[in-house]
Amino acid sequence: MKKMLISIAISCLLMTSCVTYHHGAISSAAVSRTVKYQDIAIGVSQINKFWGFGGISKDALVLEARREMTKNRPLGAKEQYLNFTVDFKYTFWPIVSQTRVTMCADVVSFTNDSTGEVYSTKYKEKLLGKSLTNELFAIGDSVIFNKTHEGVIISIEDVDIVRVLYKSRSDKNRTKRISINKIYATNKSFSTLSPKTWYTYSSGLNNDQKNTAYIMGLGLKSLIVKDSSNSIEVIDYQKR
Repeated sequence: MKKMLISIAISCLLMTSCVTYHHGAISSAAVSRTVKYQDIAIGVSQINKFWGFGGISKDALVLEARREMTKNRPLGAKEQYLNFTVDFKYTFWPIVSQTRVTMCADVVSFTNDSTGEVYSTKYKEKLLGKSLTNELFAIGDSVIFNKTHEGVIISIEDVDIVRVLYKSRSDKNRTKRISINKIYATNKSFSTLSPKTWYTYSSGLNNDQKNTAYIMGLGLKSLIVKDSSNSIEVIDYQKR
């Protein structure tokens, strides 16, 4: 039994130890005409290897990331991709390794107006992580996930899955697939409630205690709030 416990402890230690590092590249080309920055396109690809086996080559990963980028943000008439960035994230565990490639590009359109606004509202909103749309969980919405993380929806992956762009602690762009039931809109009203207002809800064994908290974001089934002690809590709408 003692040997078994030691083996389990060692296995858990090995599986939870990991090392991560990044490197990236930027490709930019000069243009002879005036352009307007319309949008930002992003694509992500990833492989996992077991004992160094499996997956595809680095070149194939970059190609897959580009395919995802063009799928997430196809070009319109008179538009072009410009200023490509490619970020490689390598994560190593004792027996498993993971490689993730994130490709970004500016979407520009050519214009003859050299005195007009260079950046579109959509481009600035996506770059700054802000959105003005009033539809719940549309592409471009600002959201909260994992209670404290802030990001922007950049694509719809499935009927109930979106991809969110956010900033890592090292101030790098990252994306994550998240269920729409685990994100919260930070700049729009829903279910007769609005963010940045106060919310009163019931708690206690018999729901006889009333609490008031500050609304941080609104979700489809619940909302996320901060109470007077700065604790963050997710509350079902049924507790109103």
